[in-house]
Amino acid sequence: MAAKRSRRLRVMFADEARFGRMNRPRPCWAPTGVRPEVAAQLIREYIYLYGAVCPKDGRCVYLIMPASDTACFQIYLDVLSRKFRNQHILLVLDGAPNHQCGMLAVPDHTRGVWWIGPQKPDNDMLGMLAPFDGASRVC
Repeated sequence: MAAKRSRRLRVMFADEARFGRMNRPRPCWAPTGVRPEVAAQLIREYIYLYGAVCPKDGRCVYLIMPASDTACFQIYLDVLSRKFRNQHILLVLDGAPNHQCGMLAVPDHTRGVWWIGPQKPDNDMLGMLAPFDGASRVC
């Protein structure tokens, strides 16, 4: 299909990661008779990194977002499609719920979004791409 419209097909693998901190109040040493001041509230602060890479040439797109939800993933898809607007994109994803939401609008030249099922974490990616025929895994 990419050849019909004179656009190159770019296969990209995408995932997201959470980075952050959690403070944990812990006992600490203090001299007898001194009461140390220690934080009593558990604080959780996270940011999320969305990223996709093309194994053929190493080109990648990363975006730091405040949450891991459908709205943030939609923004990431839009940024990815703008960066490679002259190419068709086959985006390979894991089975995260925000990747499979019915409210997700896949950009026109992102020709397919292919989900890897969570049942096989040791999948051979090259073996999976070789027989690709656009079957039911593409939306």
